[in-house]
Amino acid sequence: MLGKGDEKHTEVTLLVGPRYGISHVINVKTNLVALLADFSHVNRIEILTEDETNVRVELHVLDVKVM
Repeated sequence: MLGKGDEKHTEVTLLVGPRYGISHVINVKTNLVALLADFSHVNRIEILTEDETNVRVELHVLDVKVM
């Protein structure tokens, strides 16, 4: 359990482009990625500054039925 002020920060690499949509790079050495959203499903993207070193990216996706 983390006490106040002992927050754990995680660095994440995002890949954004026509071939991979918006994807999370899981392993840079093996180029393993996980698709977060295809551009056709994205309604809005927000980039929010948390503090001087951290930002939060929020993806708002359309209501899509999972097959």
